[in-house]
Amino acid sequence: MTRFLAALLAVSLAAPASAAEPPPILDDPGSATRLTPLTGGFDDPTATVKKDDEDPDEPIVADRYWDVVTAHSRWVTVPGFLLDLLFADHTEFSNVGAGIGYEFGARDRYTWVFELDWTPIVPTAGNWRTDGDPPAAATYVESSLQLIAFDVSYKRQVPLTQDFRYFIGGGLGVGILVGDLTFAEVLPLCEEPVSECAHWRSATTESADLPTRVIPILQFSTGFELDIADTVMIRLEAGFRDVLFAGMTLGVRM
Repeated sequence: MTRFLAALLAVSLAAPASAAEPPPILDDPGSATRLTPLTGGFDDPTATVKKDDEDPDEPIVADRYWDVVTAHSRWVTVPGFLLDLLFADHTEFSNVGAGIGYEFGARDRYTWVFELDWTPIVPTAGNWRTDGDPPAAATYVESSLQLIAFDVSYKRQVPLTQDFRYFIGGGLGVGILVGDLTFAEVLPLCEEPVSECAHWRSATTESADLPTRVIPILQFSTGFELDIADTVMIRLEAGFRDVLFAGMTLGVRM
């Protein structure tokens, strides 16, 4: 009997120990599983990832380079109010010049311009008097001077539309004066108005001794350009080229 109780006690004490062991882990088909990356994913060094907020590539517009042969006509003048600063009496200076040129560059950004120009420096023949001189000191002036000039300029182009541009530019050059400037004294009885005083026909006539016939050319210009078709350009411009000018240029693409 004693042995039976001892065996029963041993079995009862051993049972909780076996019950404390965790149950075996069973495969659960509904649980999360590791996914294998697809080809071209993170394991592919050649794969690229596109961001959702990435902007599409903007189209690149190539510069439109061209070279153009041009012909121009310009009205040149020295306004009367500027002449009034030096002369009490004077005539008008207003002439029309012309020339040809060659241009090249990116027509929507910049243009280099080479020009050969002819400008008559021929004020209206008449009496001129320096401010402060008496009427009898006036001089009759007649001119046949012509300015032949070559200059190089740079123009900055600002496109307003595809075929219409604003520009501003400047340049330097050299000019040669040809022809003569002749003077003649007015008659000693000259009185106001000086513009109506007569002058000696030949007794006092002489050609001016010009200090130089080679002069520098300084140019500034601004205006607008319009493309007609793809091969013809027309330009309206104004500026300063030793004298004030305004004119038009026509260009044909080579």
